[in-house]
Amino acid sequence: MVIQGFAPAIGGAELQLQRLLPHLAARGVTVSVLTRGHAGAPSRESVRGAQVIRTRVSGASALAAAVYVLSALAYLLRHRGRIDLVHAHGSLSEGAIALAAAALRLPALVKVLRAGVQGDFDQLGKRPLGKLRARLLARSVFFVSLSEEVRQELRERGVSADRIFAVPNGVDVEAFRPAAEPERAALARSLGLGDGMTAVYVGRLIDVKQVDTLVRALAQLSEVQLVVVGEGPELPNLRALAESTGVSGRVHFEGARGNVADYLRAADVFVLPSQSEGLSNALLEAMACGLACVATPVSGSADLLADGRGILVPPGDVAGWQSALGRLAADPRARRELGARASEYVRATHSIEVAADGLVAAYREMLRQRRS
Repeated sequence: MVIQGFAPAIGGAELQLQRLLPHLAARGVTVSVLTRGHAGAPSRESVRGAQVIRTRVSGASALAAAVYVLSALAYLLRHRGRIDLVHAHGSLSEGAIALAAAALRLPALVKVLRAGVQGDFDQLGKRPLGKLRARLLARSVFFVSLSEEVRQELRERGVSADRIFAVPNGVDVEAFRPAAEPERAALARSLGLGDGMTAVYVGRLIDVKQVDTLVRALAQLSEVQLVVVGEGPELPNLRALAESTGVSGRVHFEGARGNVADYLRAADVFVLPSQSEGLSNALLEAMACGLACVATPVSGSADLLADGRGILVPPGDVAGWQSALGRLAADPRARRELGARASEYVRATHSIEVAADGLVAAYREMLRQRRS
């Protein structure tokens, strides 16, 4: 496995891989994780049954990227006799490593994290030799597609259907499960949540997530409180916006939390106003918890909430968000029905076990194609 950031770094891709590791091990897959250095973390350690190997240069600089790619290439050269395949979680530095693996005649699988504007290939096109690298990837590696949008973009780039595997992100449906009303109310009290409908956002506070849309929408929704779980550079701007719009008393900035499941299981609605997404782990977790979900119709979110499993609102549409949240605040029964459909769907199609089975099937097909 190659991934730019890994434990103790926290992010959607990092958490997804951490959760997958023991399930892959249980299915007979031996994993080594090649990742960038992290301050205070050892160069080698075992995490959830996998050997983690870190470079000695951390951060997001060009030097760190170069050291990471060259170190990974050296590792592949030393160990290629014992490596069956390479799985890259991303298309940038990880994609460069996947290309090196393909050149060494090792099957390589690239997980495309998102499509479209600010997606993997859009970002790759802005990097040195990015367009050439994108063409080479399309010709030489296999891909994991998290959404129909990703699959279509890959097909438009000339990737044959037999090199695209639809493998979902997975969620721990035992940890993230619906709470009966007495438990939900007790959790809400323990977390200090007030009365009225509680909408929760979980994720990084960065510009592309457009959390400011939610804060602006709250100005016309006196019956709704917003709980924001996460950290990021937009936090000071969001605090200032809440003050200036007069909603600071109904917006609770909780910071990064280890008990995300408690917040989801205590809330009424989950909100994801992003301009761009891949397949959001937080949205999957909220659906598994039986929350009514409101999100933007981008990539994986549109797939997850299709067919009446949630509500889709365009990015930045403050009036649209006000309307959607207002309707849910006035109709508890609609919230429960949406949440029940969402939970049933995710538990059947996006459990961590389903994701692990899908990856193992993809690995086997890659090896079969190499032999044929």
